[in-house]
Amino acid sequence: MKRLLLFILFFCAAFTLSAGHYGEGADIEPPASAMVSDGDTLYMTFCGKKKMVVKISLTDPRTPTLLTTYQTGFFPQGLTLHQKKLYVTDGKFLSILHTEGSTHPLLMRFLIGNGPATGPVDVIFAGEKLLLAARNGGVNHFHAEAQKGAGILSGWARSLTAVENGFITVFHDSLLMPDGKRIMIPYGTPRKVRRLPDGRLCLANGFAGIAVIGTDGKLDLTENLNRFSCYGAHVYDIAPGRADANGRTQFVFLAAGEIGVVTAEISSGIRLVTACEALKWKHINGILRGRENLVYAADETFGLHVLEIQPDGKTLKLVNSLKLTD
Repeated sequence: MKRLLLFILFFCAAFTLSAGHYGEGADIEPPASAMVSDGDTLYMTFCGKKKMVVKISLTDPRTPTLLTTYQTGFFPQGLTLHQKKLYVTDGKFLSILHTEGSTHPLLMRFLIGNGPATGPVDVIFAGEKLLLAARNGGVNHFHAEAQKGAGILSGWARSLTAVENGFITVFHDSLLMPDGKRIMIPYGTPRKVRRLPDGRLCLANGFAGIAVIGTDGKLDLTENLNRFSCYGAHVYDIAPGRADANGRTQFVFLAAGEIGVVTAEISSGIRLVTACEALKWKHINGILRGRENLVYAADETFGLHVLEIQPDGKTLKLVNSLKLTD
C-alpha cells in the first residue's frame, strides 16, 4: 500500500512539473521537433536545453553537418519553407528567417499569443496563404505585410498539413478535411497527420499510438503502444516506409518519445512490429523520411540521428548522429 501511495505521489509530481515546464496549463503536451528539407539542406527545430532552429547540410545525406543556429528562446515546433524563407512558430511568436546569404537570419518576428493557450504551434502555406494553428485561438490566416491575422476556424487547433486541395486541421478531438468533412478521433491526443503516398492518412495520436484513415474514410486506431509501452511514450510524428507491389504503404516509422522510433505495419490493420534498440530512452520527438533508404530522427536529449531502413523494410539501423546539445 505504501508503495502504491508513493507511486501516485511521484506520478502527480511529475505531471505537475511537466505542465509547469512547458507552460501550457490546458494543453500540457510536450513540444515536437519539426523538420523540413529542400534536398541538400535540412531545417529542424530543437527543443532541448537550447530552444533553437538549426540549418544542417545533407550534401552527404549519411553525414549531416551543422551550418547555422537561431535561438528562439521559446519552444519552436512549427516550421515551413516558402520562397527561400523559413517560417517558425514557438508557442508565442511567428518568426521569419532568411535561409541563405545572411549572417543574421531573423527577418521579422510577430507576437501572436501572449498566453499559454493562445500562441502558435504550427505554420503552413496553403497556396499563398500563411496559416497558423494557435491552440484555442483556432486557425488564423496571417498577413505578414499588415502584421495581423484573421481567424478562419475556431476550436483547439494542434497542427496543420497542406494538401493539394487545401489543408487538413488537426483539432484536439478530430480532423477537419479541406472539403469540410470532420473525422472524429474517439480517444488519444492527436498531434500531426500525414498523407501517405497511397492516399491514406496516418495520424500521430499522442499517447494512443496512431490512427490510419483509409480513402473510404474508415478509421483504424491502436489502443496504446502495447508491448513497447513505457513512461514517456508518445507518438509525435510519422514517416512513410516501404510500399508493396500495388503501391500500398506497408510500414510507417513513428517518433515515439522515450520508446525511440517504432515501426508499424499498416498493410492490413495496424500492428506495431519493432523498435530501434539504439534509440530507446532517447526521447525522439520528430521524424522525416530522407533520400535513398534514410530516415532522420530528432532527439530532444541529443540532436539528430540518421537511420537506414534495412532490406526487411521494418528494421532501422543507426548509421550516424549529429550532436546539438552542450
